[in-house]
Amino acid sequence: MNLDYAILAERADGLTDGRYCVFGGDADCIETSNLPVPLQLAIVARFLLGPEEPLENHTVELAVTRPDGKRGLIGGPLTLETKRNEFDRDSPSGARVIINLVMLIHEPGTHTLHVIGDGTDQKEIRFYVRLVESLDPNKAHSDGPVEIANSK
Repeated sequence: MNLDYAILAERADGLTDGRYCVFGGDADCIETSNLPVPLQLAIVARFLLGPEEPLENHTVELAVTRPDGKRGLIGGPLTLETKRNEFDRDSPSGARVIINLVMLIHEPGTHTLHVIGDGTDQKEIRFYVRLVESLDPNKAHSDGPVEIANSK
């Protein structure tokens, strides 16, 4: 099983036809005037399974490495629901997942989320936490005292 893609977003949900609805996708910068601060984010990912791979017993986990270098598991293991590619049995099959996170951020700096598939690190997603004097009330995140953006 290999990771096809994973992005960080403010919110995500699945539609009835299997597509995603992603709000605030590709976020990587969080500004706050207070620490610690609760942060709610989503990881949207798709894993691919080769035609010869079994569909059962695949898992995904999330870990975070904080600015001080400490790494810890923050989600999972979650069992992926997979099914064979119904259009072409000789092509890879996909397993989609939305993982909603609620994290308490204690320090500014670079945080790294690790997407782990079947026990193997498959992707790192970095996000930056900046401590600022005050937030623009017109830009503040709807859930509290943070502003989420893309730094690029």
